[in-house]
Amino acid sequence: MVEIKSEENNTVQLPNNIRQVGTPGEKIKIYIEDYVMTYLNQMTGEKPALQKAALLLGEKVKKESTDIYFISAAVAVVPMEWKEDRFKLSSDEWTALYDKINHYFKNRHILGWFLSRPGQAAAADGEVTLRFSWWGGDARHKATEAACQAFMEKYPNIKVECEYGAWDGWAEKVATQLSGGTAPDLMQVNWNWLYQFSSDGSKFVDLTQFADVINMENYPADLLEQCVVGGKQQAIPIGTTGKCFYWNKTTFDKAGIALPTSWDELIAAGTTFKEKLGDEYYPLAMYEYERMLLMMYYLEGKYGKEWAENNTLNYSLEEVKEGLEFINSLEDAHVLPSIAQLKGDGATVLEKNPGWINGQYAGFYEWDSAQEKFANSLEGDQEFVLGEFLKGGEYEAGLIKISSCFAITETSEHKKEAAMLLDFLINDPKGIELMGTERGMLANTYANEVLLGLGKLEGLTYEGNQAVMKVANFALDPNFENSALKDSTGIYYEVFEGLSNGQDVEMLAQYLIDSINEVYASNPY
Repeated sequence: MVEIKSEENNTVQLPNNIRQVGTPGEKIKIYIEDYVMTYLNQMTGEKPALQKAALLLGEKVKKESTDIYFISAAVAVVPMEWKEDRFKLSSDEWTALYDKINHYFKNRHILGWFLSRPGQAAAADGEVTLRFSWWGGDARHKATEAACQAFMEKYPNIKVECEYGAWDGWAEKVATQLSGGTAPDLMQVNWNWLYQFSSDGSKFVDLTQFADVINMENYPADLLEQCVVGGKQQAIPIGTTGKCFYWNKTTFDKAGIALPTSWDELIAAGTTFKEKLGDEYYPLAMYEYERMLLMMYYLEGKYGKEWAENNTLNYSLEEVKEGLEFINSLEDAHVLPSIAQLKGDGATVLEKNPGWINGQYAGFYEWDSAQEKFANSLEGDQEFVLGEFLKGGEYEAGLIKISSCFAITETSEHKKEAAMLLDFLINDPKGIELMGTERGMLANTYANEVLLGLGKLEGLTYEGNQAVMKVANFALDPNFENSALKDSTGIYYEVFEGLSNGQDVEMLAQYLIDSINEVYASNPY
């Protein structure tokens, strides 16, 4: 207990559990008791989208020309939901306030007001630490870390620990965390994980319970609906992304040929690359999962039908066999290096493969949201460009999906603070600016307006997304990226590695069909 004696011999006793607030100066010092600060934090945290007010009560003394305020109580003024930076209280409301003060806080004086701002509410009392995880490339990591730093500057009592890495092995890590109850508070998740890991709604929070924290008004209803699983709004869709062709134009220029616009031109490019640049140069490079997507693009362009319908593969054995033979033909024509050759390069992802970095591999088929990591990994001044969609079939084709989502885990001990972080990333102008389009074109209409105003709705991500949305007739379904299929030990990898190694095409086609149908039957949606 500390005693302060004023010039008028008045004495104020300050308890030990106090903190100095405001901007200390020579003429004014303000102290507030801890429990009062806790009360104010709780009051504003209930509905941070609304302004709140409270009368601050306590004692004031003057010592050596310094005014010392000791705040020992607060009385909320409710309701205080106004749209201007001013408010009025009726005589009845003032009477009710004075009655409450006289009843509970006798001998304390009104020292001032506490006013909150919409969206500026404090988090729970004391410092809170959140874990936030995502996968991606270096550009996404940099952007997301910057956004988290800005959030921590806005909310100093909330610390965000960032956990991130490349895609390879990430789904297995997430599965282990969710099953073991060790998952982070806020997670970037694949859309299909809602069905795969939380079909009963047990793993992720129903975000509607934080509707006063997370603004979902600027999202298309159909996209939000796609994240309602098990009767719960388990995630917020970040945006949409589509598969595009991207090329190293510098290498094509060395070969003396134009960028391909059709399958025939691509196949011809394989021969030219080999003749003019050498055996180590290829116009296209893809690992197993990307070959699966390229095959689907080829088949949808030829047959004009969805990959799966009613939880069943929509293509016959002969059609799937044809698709696999087409991928084989690209290897035979020196368009694609073999899987064995790619793995022999010493990298598990193309953007880190030395053949891509130095320009020997001159193209790929990738999500528009991921292209920047490939562009940034090129050595020197090699020119990286968006290509046209390759034509060869009767139908236009383009593969699109929900790029990814944000979800709060049920095991989180700080769900409200996690909701505040989520809202900052998708709705706060600063968060929107820093996050940009690193996860694809945004579904949030307000966020797009912000980026447009900043001149950030441009570049290859934007151009690629605009292009693919014009030709895409079908969207990938929730089961397409099921871990049993997509993971590095999954069916897609097994089939396309076997294909590249010379295994029987019909056997692989039947195995792919049976495996896909089994996964779909086990995970109906």
